[in-house]
Amino acid sequence: MGALEERTLTASRGLNNDLDWPYLGQVFEIKGETNICNRGLPRSQTAYAITLQLVEKAKAETLLEINQAHWGIEEGVHYRRDVTFGEDRCRMKSKMAAEALSVLNNLAIRLICQAGWAKAAQARRHYDANIGKAIRLILVGPS
Repeated sequence: MGALEERTLTASRGLNNDLDWPYLGQVFEIKGETNICNRGLPRSQTAYAITLQLVEKAKAETLLEINQAHWGIEEGVHYRRDVTFGEDRCRMKSKMAAEALSVLNNLAIRLICQAGWAKAAQARRHYDANIGKAIRLILVGPS
């Protein structure tokens, strides 16, 4: 399944004098249009943001690249934690327990990445079925 995506970014310093925001460089709007190829379902999104970067240092193209890099990290790390490790489905009443779970999930993700796995879900299934290998990965590290 593939998707065609088009994003446009409009940046402005026009609001800088009207907003009480220290060090405001510019505001911007990103409009995205995604079309899932095999379904033909278009999806539109609009996001608004601010940056400290002045237009001389960060033109619209640069802001778009920065934004895409951010979402690449967001999707890579948080997707693994939320979907593969089920953090969003887990309802903990204790803040300390939730933080401990997050630390353990981050450790697991780091270990499987260091062990050379490209897909966290595939690695999780492998180690779920091979508990001895999972324990060895934790105690000895990737080989």
